[in-house]
Amino acid sequence: MARDWGGWVPIRVCGAQVEWIHCGAHRFREPFFEDSVRRLAGAARATSGTEALAEWAASSPGLAPTGFIFHMSRCGSTLLSQMLAAVDGNRVLSEAPALDDALGLGDESLRAAMSALGQASAGERRLFVKWDCWQMHQMASIRRVFPGTASIVLYRDPVEVLVSQMHNPGRWTVEDAPGAEGREVHVARLLAGTCRAALEQDVMLVNYLELPGTVYGGLFGVHWTAEEIAQMTSAAAFDAKSPAFRFAADGQNKRSSASPRVREAAEIVRPLYEELERRRIARPFGPPINADKRR
Repeated sequence: MARDWGGWVPIRVCGAQVEWIHCGAHRFREPFFEDSVRRLAGAARATSGTEALAEWAASSPGLAPTGFIFHMSRCGSTLLSQMLAAVDGNRVLSEAPALDDALGLGDESLRAAMSALGQASAGERRLFVKWDCWQMHQMASIRRVFPGTASIVLYRDPVEVLVSQMHNPGRWTVEDAPGAEGREVHVARLLAGTCRAALEQDVMLVNYLELPGTVYGGLFGVHWTAEEIAQMTSAAAFDAKSPAFRFAADGQNKRSSASPRVREAAEIVRPLYEELERRRIARPFGPPINADKRR
């Protein structure tokens, strides 16, 4: 008889083995899934074979995903996921490693991992997933496995993204040596790759400057109640990655502090950013951009 994994979630899928942690009724409100795991540091852990994922999915199907967040990096995806996580009826998975692992194991493994992570706690009725930025390249495969899930792509002015990556490099930007061209060009080429991947998909496009207002207008096809909008508005007032601090707009500081090398490298991404903008404007969604809102 298959084991009952109620109250457990997979945190890694390594080869033929799954690592689980007991989270009970814990709701994933932290900025990243791994933050939740650290908060549950004293919780019980267990291991199983990967067949346990499929067995658990068959006996206890999790929530079907409502919405997927793909992003360019450093462009408001954590803000969006934190806003969604503030709503009591939402379950939000922010860059869960088990999903990244399962992507490499085939469609059925991905479905089973999603089901295991999507086991609803009390009151949860929607599931949102924020993917890692490099998973823009796997967007077609992910959307094929979950064809009924609304997807968006978030992006931002490349100068602002590059300044952030130079100041605090993401792991995915330092895994390969930058070569003779330097870090700025290396990261710009990676960002250009994510933008090209986005342009290959027929997907809703959201500029960082549209946040937070565009969320309230039926994003992902959800019509929010006044109470849910109030919960999200409250969350948006705080720094997404450091919720103990109030939000402070940093776009102007990023642009003014950009080095000549950053500005030059950003031109690698600029034509792709402009094409994303052209497509977004041609198919508008939500309220007009307030250029000062998140700057």
